Parts: sequence; structure tokens; C-alpha cells
Amino acid sequence: YQFEDTSMTFDLVIDIGNSRIKGALFDRKTLVDSFSLPAHPIPQDQLIQFLGKKPISNVLVSSVNAKAEKSIKDHLEQKNIRHHFLDYKTLKMIFD
Repeated sequence: YQFEDTSMTFDLVIDIGNSRIKGALFDRKTLVDSFSLPAHPIPQDQLIQFLGKKPISNVLVSSVNAKAEKSIKDHLEQKNIRHHFLDYKTLKMIFD
């Protein structure tokens, strides 16, 4: 998946696991911030605070936790932030 190139906004990558939600904020290829939060219960206030730090234009999410995934997806849609969720249908790995 390729994000659009923009210098005014940031890209966010989120990994939703069974016990932790981790995220990394990028300015093009440079890591500028990151977070790690518990997945149960989801600390909505901390997540929303992090998402509001910088203008985010694109979010790429991988998840194995449907409950946490729904919460994050709902927030991204509410804020009209472009996002893409990876799953077994959208992720194709080729080993040579």
C-alpha cells in the first residue's frame, strides 16, 4: 500500500495486537513519534490525544484484535482520516 506524498501532513502506522496497540508517526520516511497502549481496555483518551498531535493524512493498520480494530476504525472514519486495514485478503507475501 502506498501513501500519498504530502509535506504538510503525517502518515501513521498502527499495529493492533491482542495485548498492545502500537503506533508510529512518520514524516515521509522519518519516524517522528510513537506510542504503545494497552489493548484492554482501550485508553480512548490517550489514543485520541496521540491522533490529535499532528495532522494525519493516511493511516495503515494491521490487526488481530477485532474489538480494538472497530474502535480505532470508528474514530478514523469520524475524523475523516484516510485509512487502510491489512488482513489476509489484502496482504500478499512472496518468498523467494
